[in-house]
Amino acid sequence: MAPRRLRSDVLLAAVAVAALAAATMRTDATRTATVVEPARIAVVDLERTITSSREYECLIEAIDQRGATLDREAAAMRQEVEDRQAELELLTPGTDAHEQASREALRLVHRYRGFIEYAGTALRQQRSEALATIYARVRESANDLVTRDGLDVIFVDDTVVPLPATANEEEMMRQISARRMLAVRRNAIDVTDQLVAE
Repeated sequence: MAPRRLRSDVLLAAVAVAALAAATMRTDATRTATVVEPARIAVVDLERTITSSREYECLIEAIDQRGATLDREAAAMRQEVEDRQAELELLTPGTDAHEQASREALRLVHRYRGFIEYAGTALRQQRSEALATIYARVRESANDLVTRDGLDVIFVDDTVVPLPATANEEEMMRQISARRMLAVRRNAIDVTDQLVAE
């Protein structure tokens, strides 16, 4: 019986040593796993980055030039409508000439209104496309910056953009809900100027 008890005691001691060793290794592994470098976080004023871009300025300048061209075309159409209406006033109501001139004036008015709507939509679309193009370029530059400077993440600092002064409750809640940052430490890494330069 004694050898069996001795074997049992030895086995129990071996299991205890193994368990203690495993616990120690787990503790060392846990300790090693919890030693993590702090994240390198940067912030950017996205609106300033986009609007300060030379490419954005060039795109907006081209759109403004197109807008000026469309304005001239609209002014010419408006003048044509006014001329036709002046001619219409000289004709006797109820005559064939008056009816024909009236139809032509109405056609010109519809053409003018359609052109105004088209021009506004076209310019808004071009501005939207310009913003999307610049935003894509800013994202590319931000990815390059993260890699080059060893940053972990760049957040958009939306605290720099004030909430609208006049907005109804629903609009204000939408603005607040769209915000992603409540506070930014002022000495955080700000990469706005670096992204503008790229």
